[in-house]
Amino acid sequence: MKHTLTINQRVVVQKKYPLDLVDCVILDFLKDYLHRPKVPKKLLDNLVYYQINWHEIVEALPLIGVATRQGIGKRLKRLCECQVLIIHPDNQRKNQSFYGFGERYAALYFDTSADEQETATVTTYSFEAFWNAYNKKEGSKEKVKSLWQKIKPDVQAKIMAGLPAYVASFLPDRKQYMPYPQKFLSEKRYECESFIHPSQPTNKKNEPGPAIRPTISHATDKDFGSFR
Repeated sequence: MKHTLTINQRVVVQKKYPLDLVDCVILDFLKDYLHRPKVPKKLLDNLVYYQINWHEIVEALPLIGVATRQGIGKRLKRLCECQVLIIHPDNQRKNQSFYGFGERYAALYFDTSADEQETATVTTYSFEAFWNAYNKKEGSKEKVKSLWQKIKPDVQAKIMAGLPAYVASFLPDRKQYMPYPQKFLSEKRYECESFIHPSQPTNKKNEPGPAIRPTISHATDKDFGSFR
């Protein structure tokens, strides 16, 4: 797999995040990998959690020198300690490996204050990345592509950051009410309240009550769940 590091590395250095190059490469891989439609997702408190498969990380990134479940687990734990990722509170109880993006994730991609004296680093997203993440492939693909290419990179980045929660708000049985991608872009639905603060699905079956997210200071290795 060809890979370009799109993290704003100056943010890592200037804010003294204890991350090394391998951590950043893994995070950069997850940024695109987890937006694929087939990746299992869970929505909790308006935050989308994604199932991480350690085998796929190892296969996609053979040069990072990490080839075991334990090795990948330690890297994900460090990203959680930096509040770049968040552990799903049910990971240990259900023996699972779901993670969400933490509050510092956005700073690594959208914070350009570290580049005020130089050209700002902005993550760009291809049309296919949007098309797959939106997950409603209806209407004219070419017209949607034309609209997407006219949107500024910083706006594209904000759209991609908010899409997972927005799409999840229509699942599992409200997808018919989700606007076609062409309408979503042409009418700038990404500026609407329903996109900025999407509602959660209402038909939760066999879901427990609100859970308390484990804090990193009290978390143990068991809290990070089991990789598939």
